[in-house]
Amino acid sequence: MFSSLIAGCGSKEPITPTPSTPTTTPVAVTEISLNKTTLTLEEGDTETLSATIAPNNATDKSVTWKSSSTDIVTVNGSGKVTAVKVGSATITATAGEKSATCAVTVTPSSYKIERAASLLGLAASPGSFLLPFFFTFFG
Repeated sequence: MFSSLIAGCGSKEPITPTPSTPTTTPVAVTEISLNKTTLTLEEGDTETLSATIAPNNATDKSVTWKSSSTDIVTVNGSGKVTAVKVGSATITATAGEKSATCAVTVTPSSYKIERAASLLGLAASPGSFLLPFFFTFFG
């Protein structure tokens, strides 16, 4: 019985080691920050937010962007914020399990205010100024 075991162990065939695949440990995002935490835009204006991810060697640095109110402010996949109408909304950037926010306030377009003043015959003379005002038309 032992002779068959010993004979089997004494094989002359070379043993070829199987190469192992190196494993890399994923590095999680520990922090995300935005270049601005507040932003004021006029209707129709745009501005691009940028996100900074830590650590620099994070495995997945992809950022997703979201607006809390797309009827007021939209944001695309590159962080470009577009002011749609007057109001406030929050833009959230997320990377991994971390997120950062920017509070956005949209104000009326100065062109709209100047145009309304002009239509009402309230054009400013040199050296004077107009106070902004808002109209609501019911009809």
